[in-house]
Amino acid sequence: MRRPRASWPTLLARPTRHARPRPNTTRCWPLSSVRVRVAATAVVGLLLLFAYTRRPSDYSDDSTSSDAIPSRAFPLWKDTGRPVPCIIDRPPDDGTSLQSWTPINEADQRQPSREGLLFVKIDKAGSSTMAGVALRIAHALGKRQALEGGEEAGATALPENQQVCRARVSHAWSKQSDFDYSSRDKDKSFLFTMLRDPKSRAVSEYNWQVGMRQLSDDSLLHHLRSVRNFQLGLVVDSTDRSRTTETNDIGEIPQLVSNVLVEFDFIGLLERLDESLVALQFVLGLKTRDIVHTKSKQSGSYVLVKSRANSFKGECNFIPKKASVSPGVETYLGGREWDTNNRGDNLLYDAANRSLDRTIDAIGRSSFDRALARYRVAQAMAGTKCQPISPCTEDGRVRAKEEAVSPCYLWDLGCNHVCLDRLDDV
Repeated sequence: MRRPRASWPTLLARPTRHARPRPNTTRCWPLSSVRVRVAATAVVGLLLLFAYTRRPSDYSDDSTSSDAIPSRAFPLWKDTGRPVPCIIDRPPDDGTSLQSWTPINEADQRQPSREGLLFVKIDKAGSSTMAGVALRIAHALGKRQALEGGEEAGATALPENQQVCRARVSHAWSKQSDFDYSSRDKDKSFLFTMLRDPKSRAVSEYNWQVGMRQLSDDSLLHHLRSVRNFQLGLVVDSTDRSRTTETNDIGEIPQLVSNVLVEFDFIGLLERLDESLVALQFVLGLKTRDIVHTKSKQSGSYVLVKSRANSFKGECNFIPKKASVSPGVETYLGGREWDTNNRGDNLLYDAANRSLDRTIDAIGRSSFDRALARYRVAQAMAGTKCQPISPCTEDGRVRAKEEAVSPCYLWDLGCNHVCLDRLDDV
């Protein structure tokens, strides 16, 4: 006669002390056991549920999560044991007179250098303002070096306006295809840049290119679809530049971003400009005065642009005010195609953001906050007392030479520096 099947409660119940003792054996629990089958079914069910609810995009995005990119606190230069990288150039040996020579000139800016302050200028990422600050820093450090050790530096014989550390701030040199940042002299150079949120930068670039013409959703979308890791492509070594737009290996992009973080001495963010400048002040051991500036470009006004197209004589180009982005463009910028094409820029921006936080933490929040407050007071004072007179008039005309124009270091960079240097209590 067949033995009746036990009920579920009977099988799952714990044995009482009066129950028949189980034989002491080393034999495994039978695979046919209901308990084993119940447990296995539950595990398989959970795995199937996880696989079903997991979005396909998760598989491609996990390996490029921003958390996978190591951030870093940019080291204070004094803690590295190296002198501040200030190389003071002298007039060339070609008969150029000391009075007519300037250490910041167009010819030198188009030539790469493996020494000095090397600022990688990224289009529409606050690059002109930051380049002007870089030149102010170069001048401040140069005057300080001439004062403290001029004989050794060979700078005491130079006028004060020529006591400037070597600096490269032009788009031209940073885009040289044959210049490899990793081959620079790291003991005598300081490599830095400024990033901007990739979406805002791309839209701003389109507005700048279009100028006063009517904006069009179709043409803006066409422009956005052509953007591929633009910022990452400018800050990687030239040997890696093509990989930022051509690689299909999603694991390769995080490695390129990691290389950039290791290679650069400092990376700032336009959306956190004040904090970035004060952090740079600590990194290079600067004074508040050294980072105070006036903006190079103002939307809704004209700016002097010198290029081959105008034989470097200059013409006034209008800077359009920021245009609102349509819902259709917003949808594209929030979609998968944009994220896929600009995965590297997104990762780089996120990692730089976290690195800035770590740098501030290393400096000390209280000390940093006090310096930030001093900088903002000084910057407000500069905005009141040092309003620059642009080379362009309000109607887009280039001012004549006899008209008063605020002195700039070069082009529209570092304008009104004479006024800024004379500010009291900065």
